[in-house]
Amino acid sequence: MRHLFALGLVAVSAGVMMAAPPGTIRIDEVTYKELTAEVNAAKGRVVLVDVWGMFCGPCREKIPHVVELQKKYGKQGLLVITVSVDQAGDTEAMAGARQFLAQYRAETRNVHLKDPVALWASKWKTSSVPLMFLFDQQGRMIERYDGRVDFASMDRQIRDLLQDSQP
Repeated sequence: MRHLFALGLVAVSAGVMMAAPPGTIRIDEVTYKELTAEVNAAKGRVVLVDVWGMFCGPCREKIPHVVELQKKYGKQGLLVITVSVDQAGDTEAMAGARQFLAQYRAETRNVHLKDPVALWASKWKTSSVPLMFLFDQQGRMIERYDGRVDFASMDRQIRDLLQDSQP
């Protein structure tokens, strides 16, 4: 079964972290359907979708790792999309999310899923986050990560996928 999701990317610099001004980090409002179309359109790239929320401590712990993956592999074809599932219309949560992403220089594709929780939870067959999906260059979901993630293993998997696509 193939589910398509948008990817999130954040970049963290080694050593001293310099936050990007919160106004420079965009979080676009999208529907599940729009997110799926965006992931479908990314064929030819490895895509990592990071589903998270400000209310979720383990989700926030992943962001620096996700940012580092994008920084390391973005030019080789990795696309990371962060997908906030904070409550739609919660301007305080969205401002917090933007500031949090700015802290880690998450200057890639960041979206907020504006659909009701029941919709995305049923589509992704989950009741909670953190949640991540890895898609290969053909758009096939090759890995689903629920809860905690072994980022060393994920790094190897992404590297291998990217190397497989080199001529």
